[in-house]
Amino acid sequence: MRFELSDPAFFDSAVPRLRWLVRLRWIALGSVAGGLAFARMVGLAWVSAPPILAALAVGSLYNVWFSRRLRMRAMHEEPAGRRELQLHAVADVGALTLLLLSSGGLRNPVSMFYGFHVVLGAMLGFTPGALVAAAVSLGGIGLLYGAERAGLLLSPALEGPPLWLAACAPTLTVLSLAYFSLGALQFLRREQNRALENYQLLLGGLDALDVGLELVGPDGRLLLCNRRAAQVHPCPDGRWRPPEGLSEGTGPRRFAHQEGNETRIYEMLALPGDRPPSAGTGQLRAYLYVDRTESTMDEQRAVMLERLASLGRAMQGVAHELNTPLASIQTLAVDLSHTVNNPDAAESISLIIDEARRCREITRELLANTGRPGQQARVVLADLVRRAAKLVYGSQAAEVVLRGDLSLSCTTDGDRLLQILVNLLQNARDAAAAPAEVDLLRLPGDQVCIELRDRGPGLAPRVRERLFQPFVTTKPPGQGTGLGLYTCARLAQQLQGQLTVENAPGGGVCARLRLPLEPSQRGGGIAEESHA
Repeated sequence: MRFELSDPAFFDSAVPRLRWLVRLRWIALGSVAGGLAFARMVGLAWVSAPPILAALAVGSLYNVWFSRRLRMRAMHEEPAGRRELQLHAVADVGALTLLLLSSGGLRNPVSMFYGFHVVLGAMLGFTPGALVAAAVSLGGIGLLYGAERAGLLLSPALEGPPLWLAACAPTLTVLSLAYFSLGALQFLRREQNRALENYQLLLGGLDALDVGLELVGPDGRLLLCNRRAAQVHPCPDGRWRPPEGLSEGTGPRRFAHQEGNETRIYEMLALPGDRPPSAGTGQLRAYLYVDRTESTMDEQRAVMLERLASLGRAMQGVAHELNTPLASIQTLAVDLSHTVNNPDAAESISLIIDEARRCREITRELLANTGRPGQQARVVLADLVRRAAKLVYGSQAAEVVLRGDLSLSCTTDGDRLLQILVNLLQNARDAAAAPAEVDLLRLPGDQVCIELRDRGPGLAPRVRERLFQPFVTTKPPGQGTGLGLYTCARLAQQLQGQLTVENAPGGGVCARLRLPLEPSQRGGGIAEESHA
C-alpha cells in the first residue's frame, strides 16, 4: 500500500510515514551508489570509495531490518511512536555527515541537504522531529568543520567544486523541497475541505434542533449561531447582546418572543466555558434558547386548576351555609306577601321570592357538583333582560335601552340565562356611567342574538387575548375576581350557545350571546324599540 504526503493517513499515525521513509531511503541509497560509480568513472580524487561502500552496506541492512520490523508491527497492531521517527532523523543526518566526510567535506555543495533533512524531520516528527533534525544537522556541520581544520577528513578536502556539482546539488534540493511543499499543500487543501464539510454537517445538525444555540467569543462577537437562535435572538451586527428585558448572567431566565401572531416563551441558559478567563481576556460562552411555552402553560394551568379547586371547595361550603338562610328568606317573603296590599311592595316581595328560589337552585347545583342545565322552559328574552336590568340598575333600570324583536323567545334554563345577563350588565355598569344598550336580533340559521353594548373605554389587547380565562379582570384589586366572563362562557356552552366579547366600533365593548331560537318562532318576528 502506497502513502503520499497528501494522503490523510500519512499524518494520522507514524506507521505510514515510516513506510514512506523506508522507500525514500532506498532511493537515497541508490542515488549514492550511482554517484559513487560516476565518481570512479571520471576519476574524482576527492571521493573516498571504501567508507561510502561501507555506509551503503550498513544502510541497506538497516533498511531491510526496519522493513521487516514494520511488517511485524502491522501484524501485531503495535503503534510506532515519535521517538522512532526522531531516531531515524538522527540516522539519516549521520549518514549524510559520513558521506560528506568521504567526499570533500563541508565545501561539497551536497551539504545543502542538511536543510532538506530538517524539513524531512518536521514532516515525520512535527515540531520535535524538526528540532532534533536541526540540532543533529548543526552538530554534523560542526563536525565537518572541525574535521577539515584538523585534517581528519576521510577524503581530500574539496577546494573548488566543479560547476556541474555546484548546479546539481541546489537543483536536487529545490526539487525535493518542491515535492514536500506540494504534498503538504495538497494535504492541507484536503483537510480544509474535510473541515468545511464537517462544519456544514455540524451547522445542518444544529439547524435541525428545536433549541437555539449561540457561541460567543471572549470579545463578545458571535462565533456560531444556528437557525433557531437567529430567529429567537437576532444579532444583525454580529455583536452579542442580551435579549430585550434581560441582563447578562448565568442563571436561567425567560423572555417573550413574538413569532407571527403567536407569543412564545423562551428560556435562556448561559453556559460558561471550561477554562477560566485570563487577565485582560474574556471567556468563550455558549447560550441555549429553549422553548418553554408549553411547560409555562402547563404550570399556569396547574396553578389555575388548583385555584379553581380551592374556589370550588370554598363555594360548596358557602352554598351549604347559605341554604338555611335562603329558605328562611323565601318562607318569610311568602308570608309577607299575604299581608301587603301595596302593588309596588307586592312586586318587590315577588322579586325577592324568585331571587331566593334562584339562589337556592344555584346552591343546590354547587352542592351536587353538576354542570348540566337545569329545568328547561320557554323564556321571553325581553322579559328576562328587563328583570336582569332591574336587579343590576335598580330604580335606573328604565334607562337601559332595549331594541329589536321583543317577541323572541327560547326554550332554555332561564335561571342560567339570567345569570349571564346579570354578569354582562354588571360589567357594563362598572365600565361606564351611561346605561347599557341591548338589541334582540334574529340570525340566519335559526339563532337569536342578545347584543349588549356599553360606552366604556374598551378592552386592552393583552386583556382581550385572555378574556375568558379564569382570574383575568380589568378591575382594581378587591373589586373583581376575574371569574365573571369565565362563568358566563361556561354557562353559554351549557345552554348550547356562544358568547363573544370584543371592542365595538366607536368605543366601548360589545358582548354577543347567540342561542338556538324556539322552534315555534323560526320564520317570523316583530321589531320594536322600548326601554327596559
